[in-house]
Amino acid sequence: MIRRAATAVMILGAASTACLAEPQDQLTNTNACVECDLSGVHFEGANLLGADLRGANLDDADLRKVTLTASDLRGASLVDADLRGAILGGVNFAEADMRRARFDGAYLTRADFTRAVMHEVSMIDARLDSAVLEGADLSGANLQGVDLYDARLFFSVLSGVRLEGADLSFADVVEAELEEVRTDETTVCPDSEPGPCW
Repeated sequence: MIRRAATAVMILGAASTACLAEPQDQLTNTNACVECDLSGVHFEGANLLGADLRGANLDDADLRKVTLTASDLRGASLVDADLRGAILGGVNFAEADMRRARFDGAYLTRADFTRAVMHEVSMIDARLDSAVLEGADLSGANLQGVDLYDARLFFSVLSGVRLEGADLSFADVVEAELEEVRTDETTVCPDSEPGPCW
């Protein structure tokens, strides 16, 4: 009986220690940190392939050149996060809050931004070919030189977005809000013709 009690205490002690682990350590050790507070974390260049970060707080995080391919960031907060040069192919950002986040030069092919809040994001020269931005709010975003080939932008808000030099070939912009969108002769429009588009 005494041995069993001692074993139970040891198990409970180990569980308590695991619960008290720093979120950064939890992510590094388990590749998952659901609803964790990772605000301001520095993970520059880290390999977090397939990470589960649903609902995590990554505000002000340094994620430059991080690899998050096929990761789940649904409902995460990435306000003012730095993801320049990151590898984010196939990442699920649905309903994430990414206000003012920086994705310049990032690889976002097939990423899902369904209903994401993306006010004033910077995605200069990023690759978003075949990305899903259905219902996303990109008001005031800088998408200069971005690759949006075959992207799905229907019902998205593109008011005030900069698209000079962007490639929108075959992009679906049905029912998108396009007020004050900035395109020029270097923009490739959804019909594959040179801009200005609207």
